[in-house]
Order: sequence, then C-alpha cells, then structure tokens
Amino acid sequence: MKTLFAALALLVLAAPAPAAADKLDRLELARRIIATESVDVEMVYFEQSVPYFLGSLTQSVTLTEVEQAGAVAVLREEYQAALTLAREHRAEALSRVFDEAELSAILAFWESPVGRRFSEEEVGLYQQTIAMQNVMNAAVLQHALERILAEREGRDY
Repeated sequence: MKTLFAALALLVLAAPAPAAADKLDRLELARRIIATESVDVEMVYFEQSVPYFLGSLTQSVTLTEVEQAGAVAVLREEYQAALTLAREHRAEALSRVFDEAELSAILAFWESPVGRRFSEEEVGLYQQTIAMQNVMNAAVLQHALERILAEREGRDY
C-alpha cells in the first residue's frame, strides 16, 4: 500500500499543475504567433535606426570611415541577436495577456489567407508608417523650434 501511495505521490508531483500546463500551452501558442511575424519588418525599423545608432556610437568614440562602414554590419548582427530575446519577451507578454482561446483565435487569423496577405504587405505598410512618422517628427520639431524662438524674441536677454 505504501508503494502505491508513493507511486501516486510521484505521479502527482511530476505532473504539471493545471495552471502551469495552461501557462505552457499559452506560451507555446504565443511563440507560434510571434513566429508568423516578419523579421523583415523588424529590419526595416533597424535600417531607419542606423543613423541613431551611429550617432550614439560616435558620441562615445571617434570612428574612422572604415570603422563606421563596418559598424553597420556589427550593429545589424547585434540587432538580429537582440531580436531573438525580444521575440521571446513578446511571446511571454502575449501569453500573460490572452487566454488560450484568444491566442488560438489570433494564431488562426495569422495563419488564415487574410492574415498571410497582411503579412505579405506588412513591410510596405510599415515603411509607409515610418515615412509618415518622419514627416510628422520634422513638423513637430519645426513648429516647436518656431514657438521657442518666438518666445525668446519676446523676452529681453
């Protein structure tokens, strides 16, 4: 009898708790959703960020032209490596926010013809969004500068 209880105890202890199993199921679904995302979209963002990255590097250290040219490749490699961790964090976030049924529905969308079509167009859409954001940022900076300078002219310095 003791052996039977010991075996049952081992089975109970070895089996994941329902909440833990559900959490693992949700995480696996979330990872499958993230896997449907285009890395190309992430790289569009990277390419837009290259001037920022280079500017930050050159504020820290003076780079030769050859080093600057090579820095882009190094930055790209580092960015791609960071994406792996970022994608896992996004999967974890999705698995915390959505339940299993919702994650299944999201995955079904991304695997559907409409979801695949959206993915095909995503890089172009993202590029348009970035272009619009750049125009908006330039306008915000221009208008803010004009206001600041107008206020300066109104004061005695």
